[in-house]
Amino acid sequence: MPFQASSSPSTHSSQPRGTCLLTGIAICENERVFKKEYCKLYDAQLFVPGDATYGDGVLAVLRYYDEARSTPDASATRAFFVTASIGRFAKNHQGHDIASQGTDSETYDLAGDIQAAFPVKWSVDSDVVNPEQPAYATVSGMVNHVDESAQEITVHLPIENYLGVLDGRGSLDLAIVLNLRSPRWAPSDNKRRAPYLRPGQYITATGPLIGVLRDPHGKVTGLKLAADNIVNAGPRAMPGSQGNNGSFSETHRKAADDPITPLKKFSFSRPKRTRPVDPADDNSSKKLKTTSTAESELEDAEASVPETPTPVIRNNRATRNAKTAGA
Repeated sequence: MPFQASSSPSTHSSQPRGTCLLTGIAICENERVFKKEYCKLYDAQLFVPGDATYGDGVLAVLRYYDEARSTPDASATRAFFVTASIGRFAKNHQGHDIASQGTDSETYDLAGDIQAAFPVKWSVDSDVVNPEQPAYATVSGMVNHVDESAQEITVHLPIENYLGVLDGRGSLDLAIVLNLRSPRWAPSDNKRRAPYLRPGQYITATGPLIGVLRDPHGKVTGLKLAADNIVNAGPRAMPGSQGNNGSFSETHRKAADDPITPLKKFSFSRPKRTRPVDPADDNSSKKLKTTSTAESELEDAEASVPETPTPVIRNNRATRNAKTAGA
């Protein structure tokens, strides 16, 4: 059955309403099994600068899939370069305990699912790798509101996304900062370089973490990042705006408006391979033909014309009498 476009949004519990991916060095401890032997949990510390009041870092419980189903080592402290889908810490929706033994759940700041992890050679007593490097964020979602001043623009992006560690949705508030005095966003020749953003737009932004957002009780509610790049993915789709063909516009494009595809100057199709001729090979049927296209067509035409058969001279009596008379 072909896919049918729908004008109403999906109500499935795992349907994302934005996402936040963090990539960076995580110091992981207290490895333990989560529900099944191939699912593990880590208590992971991620460095966040500018949060000296609570310590330069956040504590997250991260879930990952262990294909090897190895025995967890709760006593080991490891470093990984990870990419993880992140949300605010919350209780598991199915009642599973995700806090490590002896750790108060209130001490966690974030929760997430590890998408990829690569071991890093690091130890507490070694300085081979410096873990005090801010994680890099890739975020997507719909703009809630924008605060703009002469020095900076702050885009507020609340997101919700399904997290396996929570067995349900995890929420997170994001503050994306465009520093108008930085080389990236400073006006050039009195021309604005920062994009014009408004509520209802879908955007994707990337940049390093520069801080966290906290409520009056000090609990982490979100993350703050300095935007390196922002891509406007378009306005919010209005209900009923989709046509039967699944597109957001019912205006049909005329054939005259279609761009002309240029002729290919390169093709991945490989030419036919030819075997070199062996001079010692007397079998003419195996020799390589080097005739041109025109000669080949001529030979084919000649081959298609039936040949006139040569009459066979029979040795009969009339033939012998004629030969005798002539003699």
